[in-house]
Amino acid sequence: MRDPQYSPEPDVQLQLRSVRAAKQSMRIAPIGDGEIGAKFRVRSTSDRTYDVEIRDARARVNTCSCPDFRISGLRTCKHIEAVLRSRGGRLRSMAHPFRSFVWLDPATRLPAFHVLRTPLRDAAFRDAFFHPDGRFRGSSGQDLDRMLEAASRIPTRQLRVAAEVESEARSRREAAGWARWAGALRRQAESGRNPFEFINATLYPYQIQGALHLIERRRAVLGDEMGLGKTLQAIAAVALLVRERRARRALIVCPASLKHQWVREIERFAGLETTVVAGSPRTRHALYDASTPFIVANYEQVFRDRRFLQSSPLAWDAVILDEAQRIKNWRAKTSDAVKDLRDRAPMAFVLSGTPLENNLEELYSVMQFVNPAILGPLWGFHDRYVRLDADGRSAGYRNLDDLRARLAPAVVRRTKESVQLQLPDRVLNRFDVPMTPQQREAHDNWVGLAAQLFALMKRRPLTEEEQKRLQMYLTLARRSCDDSRMGKGQAGPAPKLEELGRLVEDLVVEGGRKAAVFSEWTDMLDMASSLLEKKKVGHAYLHGGIPSGRRGELLDRFRDDPTCRVILSTEAGGVGLNLQAASVVIHLDLPWNPAKLEQRNGRAHRMGQKRTVQIVTLVAENSIESRIEKLIESKRDVFDAVFREGETRTEVAYSRMSGPMLTLLNEIVEPAGKPAAPEAAVKRTLAAELAQAIETPHRLADIPARDGRPRRALIVPEVSPELKAAVAAASRTVGEEAPVVLSEEAADLIAAAAPSVPAPAAVEAGPKNRADRALLAATCLQSSGFGAEAVAHAARAVLAALGDLLARHGLPVPPDAQIPAVARRDLVTSGRVRREVLDRAFASLAWAQSFEGAEPVSPEFARELLDEIHETTATLRNA
Repeated sequence: MRDPQYSPEPDVQLQLRSVRAAKQSMRIAPIGDGEIGAKFRVRSTSDRTYDVEIRDARARVNTCSCPDFRISGLRTCKHIEAVLRSRGGRLRSMAHPFRSFVWLDPATRLPAFHVLRTPLRDAAFRDAFFHPDGRFRGSSGQDLDRMLEAASRIPTRQLRVAAEVESEARSRREAAGWARWAGALRRQAESGRNPFEFINATLYPYQIQGALHLIERRRAVLGDEMGLGKTLQAIAAVALLVRERRARRALIVCPASLKHQWVREIERFAGLETTVVAGSPRTRHALYDASTPFIVANYEQVFRDRRFLQSSPLAWDAVILDEAQRIKNWRAKTSDAVKDLRDRAPMAFVLSGTPLENNLEELYSVMQFVNPAILGPLWGFHDRYVRLDADGRSAGYRNLDDLRARLAPAVVRRTKESVQLQLPDRVLNRFDVPMTPQQREAHDNWVGLAAQLFALMKRRPLTEEEQKRLQMYLTLARRSCDDSRMGKGQAGPAPKLEELGRLVEDLVVEGGRKAAVFSEWTDMLDMASSLLEKKKVGHAYLHGGIPSGRRGELLDRFRDDPTCRVILSTEAGGVGLNLQAASVVIHLDLPWNPAKLEQRNGRAHRMGQKRTVQIVTLVAENSIESRIEKLIESKRDVFDAVFREGETRTEVAYSRMSGPMLTLLNEIVEPAGKPAAPEAAVKRTLAAELAQAIETPHRLADIPARDGRPRRALIVPEVSPELKAAVAAASRTVGEEAPVVLSEEAADLIAAAAPSVPAPAAVEAGPKNRADRALLAATCLQSSGFGAEAVAHAARAVLAALGDLLARHGLPVPPDAQIPAVARRDLVTSGRVRREVLDRAFASLAWAQSFEGAEPVSPEFARELLDEIHETTATLRNA
C-alpha cells in the first residue's frame, strides 16, 4: 500500500492539503487588499509566515508565497485552503472593480487569463495571447513582453496584470542578459584567454570549466570527486563576479571544522577580505550582514540563528554550501533551516563530492536548495524514480536515464580519472584482524539481540522504541569490533590497537611518512592517542569537541611540524579538510556508507599530494564489519548509476528485501541463527526465569524515558558481562526483549535526571551536582545511541547550571521553566554576569530544547551538542 503523501494522483494530493488545512492550527490575519484580491498573512505550524492572496474563491487562481505552492503544480496549498475554510463565505461574494486579470500559473511558469465576470469588451487582446481556456499562446520571454505591452494599453477597470507576471518577465530579461555575458566569458576561455588570471593559482582547464559552470548556471552543483579543488573553483567564480561588479558578497555555509580553511584559501587565492560569523547571538546576527565579499558561517550557526534569519530582510548575491551532503535529510531541522536561505540569493553554488550517500531521497533534498523545479514535488519524484514492490515498499530505482537528463544542466561532476589529473598512485590494503574471546562474546550478544528484533520486524513494523534499540544493538556490535570494553564487554586485549602500533612503527617511524588515522568513535581514538604517547610518536587529535578556532592550529601543526607524525580524527576531519601531509591513511573501523570512507581517503589523496598514498582498513574477522562492506558496495552502486560518466543503466534494484539497510540486517543476523519462535518458547514469566538464573539480588523496574513511556530495567548492585549474558539468555527463553541491566548507582542517576521527576520549587542544595548528574546521564545515553534522550538531559544540565549561578549570587532559584527569564532579569540587567556568558547559555539551551518531540537525533549531532554544553556549563561555573 503506497503512502498517500507519495501518491501520484493530483486528487489525493489536493485532499491531503485540504486535510492539513483543517487539522493544523494556523494563525490567519488580513493585511489589506492586494492588487487583485484580498491578502492574508498565515503563520504555519512551522512558525513561518506566508502571504496568501485570494483572487477568486471559486477557482484555483490564488497565490501563496510558500514553497509548496511554487513547486507542487497543484495551484493551491494548505495555507490557501486554510484561508478559504476560515473566510470562504465572505471571499466568495467579494466584488472586483475589474473584469479579468492575468496571473502566473505556477504549474507552467507562464501567464494565464482568468475571467471574473463579463469578459473584455475588446476580445482582441485575449484572443491574440491566450487560448479559450486561458492558457498562454506563447512561451518565450519576447512573447511575454509583447503581451505585457498590449496589456498596458487596456484600462485597469477592464484588466489587471498580477505583479508576479511582471516579475517573471523581468527575471527572463535578466537571465537573457546574464547568458550573453557568461557566454562571452566562455568564448574568452575557449580562445585560450583565462578569465581567472587574477587568481593566485594556476587553474587546470577543468577548474576553469567548473567555475564557468557555476557562473553560467547561477544555481548549480559542483560535484567533483574529493581532491579536485571545488573550494578553489567556487572562490574563483565569486571573485570574478565581485571583480566584474555582478556580485557584492557571498555567504558560505560549511562545517565548523572548515571555516578557517575557507578564510585561509580566500586570502591565498583571491586576496579578498572575509568575515567569520562567531560570538554571541547578537554579534552573529550583525556579522551575517557584513560588507566583506565573503561571509563564513557553519551549519549549526544557521540552525541556531534560524528565527533571526527567517525574520530578517538579509540577502546576499550568492550562497555557497560546502559539503552540502549535510542537508541530505530533507526532514531534518538543520536542512530545513538552511533551505530558508534558498530565496535570499539569486545564486547558489552547492559543493559536494557525495551529493548522494545512501539513497535518491538525499539527492532530492540537495536539489531542493539548488532549484526545486528540477525534480519537482516529492510525490512526483517518488512516482517517477522509485520502484515499489507488491506491498508498496521501496524496492529500487527506475527511469535513471530521465533523472540523469534532468540533472545534467545543473550538476557537473568530474573524477580524477576523467580529468586525467596526474596524482600519485594509491595502494589499498584490507587487514583482517582476529577478535579476542571478550570481543566475540560482546559482539555476538548484541548481534543476537538484533536478530530477535529483526525476526520481529519481519512480522510487524517495529515501534519507535524498538527501532532505537535495534540501532543501539548494531552500534554496540560495531564498537565491540574495536575493543571489548567499547561494546560493554569484559576487558581484554585490543588487536586493532596492536595492529595500529605495528603500522605506525613500519610506515611512520621507520618509513618516515605521516599518517591520518580515522575512527567513528572518540574512545577508540583516545586509546590510540595513549598508544602513540607510549611510543613517543608526536600526534594531533581532531574531534568534534575541538573549538573551530583551534582546528586550524592543529592542522597547521600536523602539516608544518616535523615531529607531529600522526593526526587522529573522527568524522570532523573526514569532511572537507586538506591533509596532503599524510601519505598513509588508516581506518580503524568502517562507517555505514561509502561516501564517508571516500571522503577520508580524499583528504590525503588529492591535489598537492606528492607521494603514493597507502590506505589501510582494519576489519574485524567474521563480524558485522565484514558484512558492512556489502552494504557499502550496494550504496556505491546507486551513486554510480546516477553520476558515473557514460552510465546507461535505467534501474537499480535492492537485493532480497525492500531496502539496503534491510539487506544488511539480513546479512548480519541470518548467520547468527534465528531466535526460537514465540510459540516454541517456554511459557514462563521473565521474573520467574530471572529468579532461577541469577543469584545476585535484583529487581525489575520501569525507569523513566524522555517520551514518557517506561523502559524495563533490571537493577542490580553491580553489573558484569556474565550477568548481562545471563539476563539476555533468560529473556530469550521466555521470548521477551531483554531489559537493560543497570547498577543501583546508575539507576539513581537516571531517575534523578529523568523527565518524569517533577522539578523542585526551589533548588535548596546541590544544583551543581544536579547539572553533573544530568550531564553524566546525557553522556551515557548518547554513547548508547539514544541521541534525542541525551539532548533532553543536556538541556536540563544547562538549566541546573543556571540555577547554581543564581544561588551563588544569593538569589532564589525558581522552577526550571522560569530559570532563563529570572537569570536574564536578575543577572544580566544588574550587571552581575557578562551578557555574552548568558547569551551562550541561552543559545545552547534553545538549541537543545528545539529537539523536544523532534525526529531522532544522530549520534554525531548529539555528541557535538554535548561538547558545546560541557563548555557552556563549565563557563557558567566560573561566571
